[in-house]
Amino acid sequence: MRIIAMIMIITFHITRHRIRDQLVDKSLISLLDISDCFCHPKFYPQLMFLYLTMPMGKIGNGIFILISGYFMADRRIDLVRTGKKLIGQMAYMTLVLMFMSYTGFLLLYRHAEGVKVNLTSLERFNNNSWFIGYYIMVIIIAGLILNWYLQKWNKKTYLVLLIVIFTVVSFGWSGDFLSGISVNLRILGLGIFYYSLGGYIRRYDPLRRVKGWVLAAIIAAVNVLVMISYHNQVLDAIVDYQFGDKSSYFIQPFEVMPEYSWITVILSICLFTLFTRLRIRPSRFINFLGSATFMIYLFHDNSFIYSLWKCMNWIRPLKSAPAVFVSRYIAWVALIFINGTVLYVIYKKIEKQIIRVWNRHAGDAPSVQN
Repeated sequence: MRIIAMIMIITFHITRHRIRDQLVDKSLISLLDISDCFCHPKFYPQLMFLYLTMPMGKIGNGIFILISGYFMADRRIDLVRTGKKLIGQMAYMTLVLMFMSYTGFLLLYRHAEGVKVNLTSLERFNNNSWFIGYYIMVIIIAGLILNWYLQKWNKKTYLVLLIVIFTVVSFGWSGDFLSGISVNLRILGLGIFYYSLGGYIRRYDPLRRVKGWVLAAIIAAVNVLVMISYHNQVLDAIVDYQFGDKSSYFIQPFEVMPEYSWITVILSICLFTLFTRLRIRPSRFINFLGSATFMIYLFHDNSFIYSLWKCMNWIRPLKSAPAVFVSRYIAWVALIFINGTVLYVIYKKIEKQIIRVWNRHAGDAPSVQN
């Protein structure tokens, strides 16, 4: 499930941070000379299908926290061990990205006009992907406070908590009230909801009587509704363009769904529930790939990788050569996943050597007696 979630997140990031930019940013449209592609007041079906990737990153984030709640809500969390694991991988990836981005700068920036490769600095360690801080906050709250209550409450009280949190986070006024207290408090509330729901699903399995085909049908139906909704957004934008200033390009509407969108919540829960019903034989390889997903996240969610995606013209093949576009998309997802996994292998070997040296020196040190 972690592997699938990570693939969804990478897919979303390519669309969100580069393809979408080339669709809606007028300066990029001019720079890439793609005003003849999607800049006309017209509905393009290929953009509707591309829009289906927009919820994927939010779904992947939700699944990661659901997994944590599923396995951790009924036990004591070792916050020190969790913190050491996250900090070690973040420090390692910061150094890797510093040298890798400099290499990319030497190879690309000096040889390609108009190409800018973003370099990584040590400040990256303190400003890693927003999801990391979000996830850490959820785990700290769970380890210090939340788990104690979740383990004590009965089914009814537990369910009331879930309903209250989801209601407050989802509705506009109450959600805006949380955001008014702190910009990201609404998203943090959603993370607490996902974590608590994961524990609730493991303890009570509330959807056990819902058939798998029903969950699959809900997923399909929600995606159909997303496509219809996108179609309506485009028609609305076309009408606004026809009655407004037509001296500039027509910009296709390509909105980013918020984390707390009911669409992403429903899809996250349905996918998670379907996966919990799968009977997969134990596999060390699958487990290893699952453990590498955090490193893969760190490897790709940064301005250096985004700048590599920006060097490409995604819109031209999307318009005239869909097969090339899809092949490029799949190749990038695979490349990110493979390279992130390789870097994780190297990290584990370095970590093993450091622990070995540390234990050796600790064993050689003279004991201190009172």
